[in-house]
Amino acid sequence: MNPDGMCYLDLGDATWSGRWSDAVNAYWSPLYAWLLGAALHVVRPTSHGEFPLVHAVNFIIFLLALGSFEFFLGSLLVDLRSDRSNGSSAKVVPLAEWSLTCVSYGLFLWTSLVLITVYDVGADLAIAALVYLIAALLLRIRRGAGFFCYVLLGVTLGAAYLTKAAMFPLGFAFILIGFFWVPRGKRVPYLLLVTMFFLAVSAPWVAALSKRKGKFTFGDSGMLNYSALVSPGGRVINWEGVPPATGVPLHPTRKLLDDPPLYEFATPIGGTYPPSFDPAYWNAGRTWTFNLSTQLRVILRHTLTYSGLFLRSQPGLLTAVLTLLFVGGVATRKAVLAYWPLFIMGFAAMGLYMLVHVETRFVAAYICMFWVALLSGIRLPQSGGQLKMAEYLIGAVTLTLVLTVADGTAHAIQAGGPYSARNHIEVSEGLKKVGVQPGDKVAVLGDGNWSYWARLGRLRIVATVMGPDTPGFWAANAQQKAKVFQMFAESGARVVVTGDLPPLVTLDAGWQPIGTTGYYFRWVSQ
Repeated sequence: MNPDGMCYLDLGDATWSGRWSDAVNAYWSPLYAWLLGAALHVVRPTSHGEFPLVHAVNFIIFLLALGSFEFFLGSLLVDLRSDRSNGSSAKVVPLAEWSLTCVSYGLFLWTSLVLITVYDVGADLAIAALVYLIAALLLRIRRGAGFFCYVLLGVTLGAAYLTKAAMFPLGFAFILIGFFWVPRGKRVPYLLLVTMFFLAVSAPWVAALSKRKGKFTFGDSGMLNYSALVSPGGRVINWEGVPPATGVPLHPTRKLLDDPPLYEFATPIGGTYPPSFDPAYWNAGRTWTFNLSTQLRVILRHTLTYSGLFLRSQPGLLTAVLTLLFVGGVATRKAVLAYWPLFIMGFAAMGLYMLVHVETRFVAAYICMFWVALLSGIRLPQSGGQLKMAEYLIGAVTLTLVLTVADGTAHAIQAGGPYSARNHIEVSEGLKKVGVQPGDKVAVLGDGNWSYWARLGRLRIVATVMGPDTPGFWAANAQQKAKVFQMFAESGARVVVTGDLPPLVTLDAGWQPIGTTGYYFRWVSQ
């Protein structure tokens, strides 16, 4: 489990429970949360079964992404078959279909299981599935597909927006890219139908967000991330108007103590950990500023991230593709350029993320699409042994990609799995045994957004001393600690829980261990 996943689960619960004030959230997009919430609503798992059920949903999404990629690859292969039959007279043909298929699935596995991952609980695999579907539909529209494909493209773009807010501006960009790929006589109906259905799917959620915020918005995640990560900077969780250029908080979390800093947020937002569940509410009044030098530094840092992905992450792939591009000559360059909309799609998305924040999971589908499109454009003479050389190269690249995935999987198995939440199940069960009931309010010494035990126990975190501030708490005298416990009790918390103990700290008699998890609890209110 991971912090984003806990928020998506809370949002899914709010939707399926009809808690609309929490369900309309300007930070977390709804579609992935709706899917998780539907699974929980139907299966109703125990605390031991909740996270495995989440990963079952993730695996189904992975299979849908695989099917979507198959649709995309099949759309490309139709073009290649046509070129192969037309190339019999020119003596120049694409790569063998089986060869391109093998390396394409290798790329899919690498980007899906290594760059995105299936262990992370988030919407990125769902976005990848939708990106492949968008690209496939554009390829079919290019070949003259009719109005049904236009409608399906608009609906898919709308679903992508409901999965991640960044897809709203990108949706318009993708429509524009497709406009120049559509046969001239169909451009007007294409533009009208795709845009109409895109807006028809998107508009209800945009309207709900805008009504709640009192102004037009398609989501606040972009603005908050730009303000925090680019300019003027500063944290999002428990933002108190620092640095000053970030704006004036309208209703921030309440800072009850300065030493150590203690924040309370019992009302009015729900969720397991309210500051993470609805940052848009707690950061109302926040602004962003444009600073050219800061923006250029961010762009440079992300340029290096992209260069690592393209130049260092798979050097064998890079070597093989460059070799084939050089050998293919003019015919290859012309065929590659024919797929320019697929490249522009990726560059548009990567350019948008480059301005704010880049993670491999955000751009993995575009990277996969980039390499597959390049390889689809390779054209080689039928004679002279170059096709046989290409098959050897592609075979080596495919093997390298598969081994990369296998190596990462083996390391994950040996390490026991990343982000293991096993201890959190034991903490949840341990608190239940001592009388902490679902719906109870609790306080945390540490980072509440990593406190999955609270989610499993259906508890609400209402106050915290954040992780970076906990050393100040442990170094405080008994009177200062008593003041912290009093503030926790006044916030409505029954117990305070911590797993954030510095070395050599001696706990007083009020603290009790929770099994062998390394977590401890203390009653602050009965």
